[in-house]
Amino acid sequence: MRSLAGIRAWGCLALAVAGAPARDAGADDALVLPPGLFRIYAVPAWTEVKATWDGEGVRHEIPEGSGRIRSFNLGMAVEYGVNRWLTAGIQLTPGANLSSSFDVPSSDPGHRDRANLDDTFDALAGFKIGLVGSTGKDPARTTGLFLSDSFRVALGLAVKFPVTTIDWGREARRYAEGSSYLVQAVDKHLVAPVFGLHVDWVVTRTRARELYVNLYGQYIPYLATASYAETSLGRYLDPSLAGVRIDHRYDLYLEVEPRFDLWVVPGILRAGFYLPVRDRIYPAPLLDGVDQHNAGYRVTVFPTLDLLTPSAGFPIELKIGYQHTAAGRNVLGTDSLVLVLRAMP
Repeated sequence: MRSLAGIRAWGCLALAVAGAPARDAGADDALVLPPGLFRIYAVPAWTEVKATWDGEGVRHEIPEGSGRIRSFNLGMAVEYGVNRWLTAGIQLTPGANLSSSFDVPSSDPGHRDRANLDDTFDALAGFKIGLVGSTGKDPARTTGLFLSDSFRVALGLAVKFPVTTIDWGREARRYAEGSSYLVQAVDKHLVAPVFGLHVDWVVTRTRARELYVNLYGQYIPYLATASYAETSLGRYLDPSLAGVRIDHRYDLYLEVEPRFDLWVVPGILRAGFYLPVRDRIYPAPLLDGVDQHNAGYRVTVFPTLDLLTPSAGFPIELKIGYQHTAAGRNVLGTDSLVLVLRAMP
């Protein structure tokens, strides 16, 4: 399998794609669901990688036909209001890459034209605890252990876990046969705890409109190492990688999101305008304890239009957003069109 030269380094770039435009579905704000109510999500997303950000934070455009990556991802989630301060949920957002491709010539000797990232991201299951909720007459917003006019605060506790396994031997055989093959896992595929903090600062609120700023942070420490041989086809390039352990260390997300909601038609249609700015931090992994000195970050902006209609007691919400990488280091630059459909049956 020495003909796989270059797969290891090239596959590491693919890892940064993540095809993952959406954060966890329940992180929109610090509100929790009213008791006894369900909320379901469907999150389709179309992503294209058009650029790279090098170790100096300089952006480099990827020309058409020279390695751009495209993917379609479908995520989903379910939440349930346990009581007035506790919401339980399970989510796969981002979910499964149902299709993906690398924009390279079909005559490429590395068979990159047949490579894909059709893998599924890890799932999260846990709770959102409303510590401080909003005062007001709307029962959907009088949630939390304590009430405040200006702030909402919620704590997220969850477990991240894989839902798929990869047979890399099969993928290597598909590569050798000239068939479509998976080149890189898109997630860590490790069990890990997840800690989240949601804070809403309510600037102004009336019956017709609300302006607030959501602050969100998520920390995922990886308590166990993984086999580097199970991350990509790199193990077939160098057999010595079979025993190498990789320590991903942690994932860290920080986000600031101004949000403005306005009842365009009172009781019938509410429109929201949101502008999340998110920083995802990538620590340098350790291979057998050796620092790889390739730490990175990705800053994205995500302007979003939100439309909500109560629909005769069956609230339906549609979000349309475009996520763009505005800055980064040692990452790929992604552009994503994201739809979020939420319903409360």
